Amino acid sequence: MDKWLDFGKKYWHLSLSALLVILFLFGLFFTPNEPEWPEAEESSPIFESESRKESLDQIVVDIKGEIRNPGIYTLPSGARLYELIQLAGGVTDEGNEEVMNFAQELSDQQLVIVPHLDDPVVYADNGTEGTLAQNQIDLNTADSSQLQELPGIGAKKAEAIIAYREEKGFFKTVEEVKEVSGIGTKTYEALEGLIKVQ
Repeated sequence: MDKWLDFGKKYWHLSLSALLVILFLFGLFFTPNEPEWPEAEESSPIFESESRKESLDQIVVDIKGEIRNPGIYTLPSGARLYELIQLAGGVTDEGNEEVMNFAQELSDQQLVIVPHLDDPVVYADNGTEGTLAQNQIDLNTADSSQLQELPGIGAKKAEAIIAYREEKGFFKTVEEVKEVSGIGTKTYEALEGLIKVQ
């Protein structure tokens, strides 16, 4: 017994060191892991889509009247009237090219109406000849001479419009003009964009 006590007193510091090493190793292997937080993803800059960029570089134009292929066309921004005419197949034999400015720069949502040879020339605000899309005529206030400036409207149809207006009251929509005697769908299509109601 005394021998064991002497041994313990002599080597107690070794026992203590061994115990500390064991506790350290135990703590090292059994310490709960710290939670791993997901790394924040770098926010990528928002770029304008390619389609949006393309739309900013394009215009959409509607062309009617004496044109071989009337309709809506998409052109590059800054396009000229002659380019639209080419895309639409050219002016018909009945179209009046003399009053058109083929160098005119087109704008988005513009309406272009190619006039007939028999149509009166409509002047733009600056006094120069232009397409018939330059000025709109109010169906509720125009007199006979003003109405006759419209394509396909002669003296007889102008008087019919005025008579309808006096009998039925002011036009509520431009489409209502189709109810006037002698004005059908074809005539209305030629007038579309040139008439208004206020």
